[in-house]
Amino acid sequence: MNTYTAIVTTHADKLNDSGLFKTASDLASLLDNPLFAYPKGKQVDRYSLQCVAKIREQIYHNLCALFTESSLPLPPLEQEFYTSLLALKNEEKDVAEARRIKEHVNNEVNGSRSPDLLICQAIAVMLEAFPECTGQWGSVSKKNLVAKLNSILVPLGCKPVRPDYGSYKKNKGRTMKAPNSTRIMVVDDSVEEIAKTLRALAGWEKVTLIPFHYRRTVSEKKLNLDSQMRQTALEILEQKPHVVLMDEGLIDFDGSELIPVIQALTEKPPLFVANTGGSDDKQRRVGAFPNCNKGEKLAPVAQAIEALE
Repeated sequence: MNTYTAIVTTHADKLNDSGLFKTASDLASLLDNPLFAYPKGKQVDRYSLQCVAKIREQIYHNLCALFTESSLPLPPLEQEFYTSLLALKNEEKDVAEARRIKEHVNNEVNGSRSPDLLICQAIAVMLEAFPECTGQWGSVSKKNLVAKLNSILVPLGCKPVRPDYGSYKKNKGRTMKAPNSTRIMVVDDSVEEIAKTLRALAGWEKVTLIPFHYRRTVSEKKLNLDSQMRQTALEILEQKPHVVLMDEGLIDFDGSELIPVIQALTEKPPLFVANTGGSDDKQRRVGAFPNCNKGEKLAPVAQAIEALE
């Protein structure tokens, strides 16, 4: 199977003509990055699969919007986008109840062409497709309906239901006053927040994007915050970032505590930008640029890049 990077490279000429090649390359790199890969194994947690599918789907549709603008064929839809939203197994009583409702409605419609009765019949068919929603806690969203449609359409060789890519915001390449190659790292304990920030930065010229997922490497009982922060700082520096977008709450310690540890370990530390959903006061006090708020405010990142020597 082709990687997304290989697919983008194949269409480099058209994407360059549209000014979208760098953005498409960055998004493809995220989809190919192991951090955002689907969990594997026989005992895969369904919730974990749904979380990864949600992250990948957002990146994927951003990429497809670029392909649409460049009049390129779209990459195949990942089946996990819809299979992760379908019920694993329906209770027999829910299936029986859905069938009972459908039979009742069909008897009442009895060949009528009344628009209102036909709507009732369509709803009954939907209930049969989603028997789980007849249960006590049942509910069906638009995403569930689209997932059901695509689970039928795709295996039949039909085109899947997709978003309106014309309404998607597209990141055009942004030229920065920076060294030839600027490495921007996003440090967070949430994979979803890392992906959100990196999607916002996709397309910046002369910039390489690096995700860094903070995870506790020892058991909580053996946790030594000083050694854990030092180990994390060394792992960050090992990847040689020029600018680090730092989350504040990192499970075990704050980003504002980690920044001084990183600064003390090297003569030329990276520049830091606060990247938190809360206040940036603590990070500002240790020298960080203002908050970019998970990629929603990119001006501080641009300021940090321009401040590089």
